[in-house]
Amino acid sequence: MSSICVDSFMLENGERYCHVVNKKTGEPLYYPNLYITTQVRNRSESISTMKVIAGSISLLYRFFMRKEINIDERIQKRIFLAHHEIDDLIEFTSFNFKSGVDSDFGVTNVKKPTKYFRITTIANYLEWLCKILLSHTGQKDTIKEILVFINNIKRKKPRNNDKYVMDIEKSLDKAQLDSLFSILSPGSNLN
Repeated sequence: MSSICVDSFMLENGERYCHVVNKKTGEPLYYPNLYITTQVRNRSESISTMKVIAGSISLLYRFFMRKEINIDERIQKRIFLAHHEIDDLIEFTSFNFKSGVDSDFGVTNVKKPTKYFRITTIANYLEWLCKILLSHTGQKDTIKEILVFINNIKRKKPRNNDKYVMDIEKSLDKAQLDSLFSILSPGSNLN
């Protein structure tokens, strides 16, 4: 079972809220919760949106725990995720953990829109985290490095090509168009 999870609760004023917590220690994770508060809650997103974003971020931190990656430290040293680590992360985002099983064996895959949302959320979070942790540098090279890193992640989003595949051709070919226009032309015997 994973030790990183999303915990939801109600504030004293009746507002529902959620945060990312380390189950073993009971402590909230600092940067994920700062992101949820400043970037999600302050945009007046619904609690369900906050939960799915928090879920994607908790998934990211579960991946980091498995791979023993200290992302804060690595970003501060400008050692961003390598291509093989990004590939592993993308594969990890495709797993469905609803069954409560937290191992790669026997885990089913989520659908493309879910994977797309997870990768988008993770990329947005990591971009924000890089900017927070490296804001003191202010160098153009740093910004370029961050953009290359984030674009390497965003490039891995699944494409929904199914939308653009037409099973049945719905337009007329050139011969059919010529025939139609000849019929519709003034003075045609078929008009």
